[in-house]
Amino acid sequence: GGGCCSSPEAAAWAAAATRDALLLARPLVAHTAATVAAGQEGMACAEETSLAVAVLACSFASKELSGLCRPSAEPSDLELMAFLLDLTAHPLRRLALVTQDVWLEVADLPLAARAPPLQHGLQERLVEALVGQCTYPQGFNGDWDDCDAPGVDEFVFKELRGDSPGVAGVADALSNAFFTLKSAYLDLLLPKLHSSQQQGQGQGGHPGGGQGAWWEAEAALFACTSVARDVTKFIQQPLVMVAGVHER
Repeated sequence: GGGCCSSPEAAAWAAAATRDALLLARPLVAHTAATVAAGQEGMACAEETSLAVAVLACSFASKELSGLCRPSAEPSDLELMAFLLDLTAHPLRRLALVTQDVWLEVADLPLAARAPPLQHGLQERLVEALVGQCTYPQGFNGDWDDCDAPGVDEFVFKELRGDSPGVAGVADALSNAFFTLKSAYLDLLLPKLHSSQQQGQGQGGHPGGGQGAWWEAEAALFACTSVARDVTKFIQQPLVMVAGVHER
């Protein structure tokens, strides 16, 4: 038989210790987020450390996912999953790219195999985070050379939106979220469209007149078009059922 180091108890202890060690880095990552959002310079070391933490956290979560998400998950397990959401929403958008595979793996778990906070509520927060990351920087004029928004890199931004060859970006995660949320997915996006329309009509009564009138609406439309095929299938399902009844 194996030694004590290979026992289930030892493995569980090691997983818990790793989880807790990763959570100790959460304040550092939060501080980095605040400094990046404020446009402070000289944070290269902290940013690279946050990126390394993100890679480690995602690798660990991928390995221990069923335990972290189980219905009887401990508070610290749920806190780690919340930490992954923090990484996804981090203004240093490279971190959001790192988390994408984990969210695809979470979506593969049946809802019944997940703790309640990791079901619909998680998907709603994930959609909000991904839409935020796929929103053009405020004041963006179409030329990335003129864009100095903190934490935003043209190539990372294009990868997130799937505009780079061979990169799916966030589309798969959004599709999985729609599969779980159905019409609630669209309910999350409609206020962004409505709000942007109101802002756009705030000056002179014509679109584009309000500050920030277009980029939030564009991001919401991007999130809608990313699941357009899924929405079509969802709408067609009851129609197919009705057609089948009439055929009988």
